[in-house]
Amino acid sequence: MRISQVENNVYLCTPKSVVIYKIYKMKKIFTLLFALVAFVSNSMAQHGAMKFAGKASFTVLTTTVNVESDTIVYAGSDFTIPSMTYDMGGRQAVIPSFVIKETTFEGGYAGVTWNEQEFTTTATDGKAVTGKILLGTFTHDNGIYNVKLKIQFKYGQMPHDLTYEIDGFYVKAWTDRMHVFIDKDYSVESVTYNVRTYIDGETTKVDVEVPTFDMKNTTIGDITSGGYTVRGLVMDSNKGGYYRDYHEDGLTMHFKGIGMDADYPLSAANVNNILVVFEGKAIKIVNAFKPGAMPFPITSTFPEPAPAAIEGITMEKSAINMYYNLNGQRVVKGHKGLVIRNGKKYLIK
Repeated sequence: MRISQVENNVYLCTPKSVVIYKIYKMKKIFTLLFALVAFVSNSMAQHGAMKFAGKASFTVLTTTVNVESDTIVYAGSDFTIPSMTYDMGGRQAVIPSFVIKETTFEGGYAGVTWNEQEFTTTATDGKAVTGKILLGTFTHDNGIYNVKLKIQFKYGQMPHDLTYEIDGFYVKAWTDRMHVFIDKDYSVESVTYNVRTYIDGETTKVDVEVPTFDMKNTTIGDITSGGYTVRGLVMDSNKGGYYRDYHEDGLTMHFKGIGMDADYPLSAANVNNILVVFEGKAIKIVNAFKPGAMPFPITSTFPEPAPAAIEGITMEKSAINMYYNLNGQRVVKGHKGLVIRNGKKYLIK
C-alpha cells in the first residue's frame, strides 16, 4: 500500500488504502458509540449503582396510585424497579422488585433518551415480567441528576397491564466521621448521610436522611440517636447553604439514653434545624436537634472538623525545643526542610 502527498493535507491513496480508510471510518463510528456508552456508564464508575428517588405512580386500568417517594436504581443500561402494592378490588396485590437489563438508548453528553422499546425479565419471586413499553430520559444540570422513566408491563398471569412512572433525582451517599457536641466534644467513627438535590417547580431543594448513630460512655451514658429525614431545605444566602428549621414538620426520632427510650417529637422552636453546605466535591452538614423534653440540645457536624492548627497546640515541657516534621515525627536538630519547634514553623536549608 502506498499513500502519496499531492498537495498540503491532500493524499493519494491506492485502492488497498481506500479499504483501510473505510475500516478507519468504521472504527471512528464504533468509538463514538463506545463514548456514548461510556457517558452513561461514567456515573457508575464514579458512584456505582445510582439511586434515584422521587414521586411515582402506577396505574391499572383507570385506577392510579400516587407514591410521594419511591426509589429506582440505575446502573449503566439497567434499571432496578421497586416492589409495588396496589388495591385490586379490595384485595392488596404485590408485584415484587425486578431488574430490566441491557436497555437501549441514544444521546450524548447533553443527555440520554430511552426511546420506546419492549423488555422481558423475571421478578424476584421467579414470575415473568413482560414489558410492552419503556421510555425514559437521563439529564444532568449543575450537579442535579434526574431520571424520568415510564414502563408498561404484565406480571405473571396478571390480566391487565400496569403502568409505572417515576421522576427521580440522584440520592448521593456521604460517609465520614462525625463530630457531636452534647456537653462536650465527641467523635463518631463512621456515619452515612443520604442527600438528594432536586428541582421542585423552579426551586432547587435538598432532602437529607439523618443517620442513626450510637455513642458510648458520654456524660449522659450510652445513647442511641435514631434516624429521620428532613425534606425541602432551600438556599439561605445568610447561612451560606441549604437550610431548614424543621421543628414544625411533625418529625419524630427514636432516642435512647438518660432514662429515655421511645419515639420523641422534634418540635423545639429555634433548636431543630439543619444546614447543608456544598463545597465543590465536598459537603458539610450541621444538625442541631433536641428530642422531646431533653434538657439540652445535641449538635452534630459532618464530617468531623480537622484538628486545630499546630500553632494552637499547647506544648508539653518535655517537647520544648524539640524538632518535628509536618507529620508530627521527631527529627534531629539539623534536619533540613520545614520543621516545627515550640509550636512554630521553621524552614531549615
